[in-house]
Amino acid sequence: MYIAAVRRFVFVPTLLVALGFFFGGIFAIVQGNNARDDVRSGLTREQVTVSADAPNVALRNKPVVNAETAEAEADAIWMHTMKATGGKTYATIEKYLAADGKNGTNDAKLAQLDASGKPVANPARATAKDGAFLRTGLMLSVAAFGVAQLVVGLGWGFIALGLLLLFVGVPLAYYVPRLLVTSI
Repeated sequence: MYIAAVRRFVFVPTLLVALGFFFGGIFAIVQGNNARDDVRSGLTREQVTVSADAPNVALRNKPVVNAETAEAEADAIWMHTMKATGGKTYATIEKYLAADGKNGTNDAKLAQLDASGKPVANPARATAKDGAFLRTGLMLSVAAFGVAQLVVGLGWGFIALGLLLLFVGVPLAYYVPRLLVTSI
């Protein structure tokens, strides 16, 4: 009697898992789309446009509102930073402006001095730092768009798995134990 009752309801866990995947997929799609919209509205609020001399000609002067335009502007910032710093990154630029006013140095004794006698900071370092900060922010938005797209894709996968379990797994879990009970 007990075994027959258990076999009668053995499909219920499969049904619950199927519904969990299905509704979890819907939740993932909604959250992924919300995340994408949040990133897009944040970029739109900043009113950034792709530089007129950006390497990607097709995106020049377009507003930065998606991963493609954010990456294009990040590439333009990289190009401008490298031009302004002579091809050096922040980590490779000397700390101080040299006494000649053109080159850099890491030795405070060889640096150009300001009115108070302190070494003058190399302005190329500030340019490189600002460029790195701007690029990092834009590339973070590119990554956020990618993660949002991944979550939406996983949501569709969860829905497909839930439907597969619902239309294949649940009937199997319902009928197979009954066939076993009648064949014993």
